[in-house]
Amino acid sequence: MQSVGLKLGPLWAVIISSLWFGLLHGLNTNFSWLALLNITLAGVFMACYALYEGGLWGVCAWHAAWNWAQGNLFGVEVSGIQLPVSLLDTAFVGSDLWTGGSFGARAAWPVHSF
Repeated sequence: MQSVGLKLGPLWAVIISSLWFGLLHGLNTNFSWLALLNITLAGVFMACYALYEGGLWGVCAWHAAWNWAQGNLFGVEVSGIQLPVSLLDTAFVGSDLWTGGSFGARAAWPVHSF
């Protein structure tokens, strides 16, 4: 992001890094268009936070905490990956549009709504 920002400016750094972040998650199983949208929007948030903070450490911590909480704490899918052991055994009930289905919360409409 920093390299793109230096060459093209901060707006392009946010756009390109966010799209790249979303597309890289497409390599995971059970990826969907809603997951792409949600993850790209999360990328916009994290890119703006990185610009505000002046570095990537806060973004890395936020992303690691989010993934850890989803998989290890709550026991839900993390981008299509189900961990075998977690502290809680949470299960989402309902339509995949509202729960994210087998990809996890990142592919759910309520995540997009925030």
